[in-house]
Amino acid sequence: MGSMQGAPEGAVAPPWKLKRSELRKIHNNYALATEKEAAMLIVPTEREKVWIPDEVRLKRAELVDAVYGELFPFI
Repeated sequence: MGSMQGAPEGAVAPPWKLKRSELRKIHNNYALATEKEAAMLIVPTEREKVWIPDEVRLKRAELVDAVYGELFPFI
């Protein structure tokens, strides 16, 4: 294990602490799953096109963009 930033010289990171690359991988997987989920909410199915009025679908898309845009501005 590498040493920790801000720790005394030679200090070893605890075994439960994630490495930067591990944390990045988890974050990327989460961001991808969230992006797919948001896309499912924005793109209406054929059934939704028939049963849900356009105004409601547009409002839903705006809200999804507002929420996911704040959480993940890079999506």
